[in-house]
Amino acid sequence: MSVFSMNSHWSEIKDIINNGISHDSILNYSWSNIKEHLESCQLYYDSHQIVIKPLFSPTLTLRHISNASCKIYLSATFGETSQSLRNLGIEKLTYVNLPENKQPTGGRHYVLFPQLNDDSLDSQVKLISELLILNKKMVILTKNNNEANYVVEELTDKSPDTRFFNIDEIDEFKKSSKGVIVLSNRFDGLDFEGDTAHLVIITDLSLATNIQEKFLVSKINAQALFQEQMLNRSIQALGRASRSENDYSVVVALGSEIQNELQSPKIRKRLPKNLQAELVTGIMISENISKADNPDEALSDTVYRLCEKNRDAIEKTEQQINSAFSTLKQQSAHGNDRLASTAKLEIQFNYSLWNENYVDAFNIGKNIVSNLGGDELSGYRAFWSYMTSYAAAKVYWQSGNEEYKRLANTWFANKMRGSAKFTPWFGKVIPFSEEDISYETDDTKNNDLVVYVAANIENMAFKHNLGRFKSKFRKNVNETLQKLNSLDGDTFEKGVEEIGNLLGFVSENSTEPAAPDPWWYIGPRTIMVSECKVITNPISANYVKQAAGHKVWLQKKENLSEDIDIITVVISDQETIEAEGIIFSDGIYFVNRKSLVEYAIKATDVIASKVQDIEELGDALWYSSFENDLAIGECSPVDFLNLIQDRKLSTLKTNKNK
Repeated sequence: MSVFSMNSHWSEIKDIINNGISHDSILNYSWSNIKEHLESCQLYYDSHQIVIKPLFSPTLTLRHISNASCKIYLSATFGETSQSLRNLGIEKLTYVNLPENKQPTGGRHYVLFPQLNDDSLDSQVKLISELLILNKKMVILTKNNNEANYVVEELTDKSPDTRFFNIDEIDEFKKSSKGVIVLSNRFDGLDFEGDTAHLVIITDLSLATNIQEKFLVSKINAQALFQEQMLNRSIQALGRASRSENDYSVVVALGSEIQNELQSPKIRKRLPKNLQAELVTGIMISENISKADNPDEALSDTVYRLCEKNRDAIEKTEQQINSAFSTLKQQSAHGNDRLASTAKLEIQFNYSLWNENYVDAFNIGKNIVSNLGGDELSGYRAFWSYMTSYAAAKVYWQSGNEEYKRLANTWFANKMRGSAKFTPWFGKVIPFSEEDISYETDDTKNNDLVVYVAANIENMAFKHNLGRFKSKFRKNVNETLQKLNSLDGDTFEKGVEEIGNLLGFVSENSTEPAAPDPWWYIGPRTIMVSECKVITNPISANYVKQAAGHKVWLQKKENLSEDIDIITVVISDQETIEAEGIIFSDGIYFVNRKSLVEYAIKATDVIASKVQDIEELGDALWYSSFENDLAIGECSPVDFLNLIQDRKLSTLKTNKNK
């Protein structure tokens, strides 16, 4: 929830928690630290949890940290964005680096990316069970405890003679000659060096580990801040079983999240050259495996030969890695230097807000925003404009100074909106009231719809394996266009349902007797509901009656608020209507099937091209290019709204004046 909307609720929340928390609750300590500073906190929630926390932990307010004369922080991955300052809640670190010739090395990683038919855990378990036939010892990293328990349960059924170890049995696993240890979401701190294990299976990993990170990445497009951190987690996962210069491991990455992360050229180039070469080689080997007559058998054989250091397999793979290494170079992500330069300021802002020094927070916030230039940081810049606006609002609420109300509105309407073009969450935020600030124009409406469409396409892409999504998108479009042109009514209706999703809208349908044909969410507050007909006779009065009832059905079934705009459309290639049908046609539009198909061909051609350019979630540059290409192709969501509202059903010729 936004800091503006929460401002009037903190007192009530404080009373609820004070009255509800027991004296022996494990939450008592953390609650005691924040309960007098709630107005400097953020509230995040999803279907599983509610989290209240400051933006960064103000650790220097804790006596055992602030009173320490010397503080030593250990990390193998401090990175380039000064994220450690944010994580630790401190303004400055003095780094003690090892000499170049003493830098630790992680040995060799032979990474493989099996191409599964789907992304289900069942498919992964099936593949792991086949790997177990030849490979008797392995480490399995899973996303969470539920996945870990499921993997153990299913593999126990498929391989009853295998012993499965848990986190409390690590020493036993290391000493055993065979067996499987299944761990939940462990990136670091657990080492399987030497011959204790050479095979690591990654079912998937949550690269954003807490709800705040997930919000900032998925809703604010601030992935630039966390990309380095998330990439480090992937590296840590890869290195669980190769802990020294002469050590090695075979890593089989199964999950779509880690595959998308490590297979992306844009992300991969930020890694050290040796790791880039290992990944590039792994991708090539995996592609060859997928072309084998029996890919599962070929994968199992490749894994076994690499684990056993088969001479031919190792020499061939090493040759490929060395060849790739010579062509690669490591590149820093755009914006890392600016993120590093603002870290100290962000910590200062955090402490000013915590200590209710809102004027200082506002002035610091202005400096943060001015340092976060560039399109690649637009989401994070919008976030800090939003926080700066909030600091000004707090001055106004505290002092009544109207100038700070004006400043809050200015930073909100101008600075934040200007940076938040591709960050739709900010569209839900109102600092004071609708009367105080007005920002919606035709341009912002079009932009909001484009962002909605782009985000839906992006979510489809990253919900599954990105490479597989890209390779199949055009094929799926062609198959759906065939359905749209079908003379069979049911097939045509299915085509309308499917093309909605491929266009980036959210398309739904129902099999209930009185239900409409597919309806599309064109945007969060705009729905097209259809009546699809493949007929040779004029559109009957009965069909029109059915269409006329769709809006009410949808409102009740979906529990929609009255401000949701519902556009009822009859889609058909029949251009005449029964005269009696005109009576019931108020508020209903007509779209000729040919016009819909033409729009779908034009729009999906642009979208299919842009899908190939997707590299990482929340890429503001991709969003901008997507918007531009839709505009050039005259196939934006606004163009679609114009199409479906161009002809009223009542303007069709009737069968009497045909």
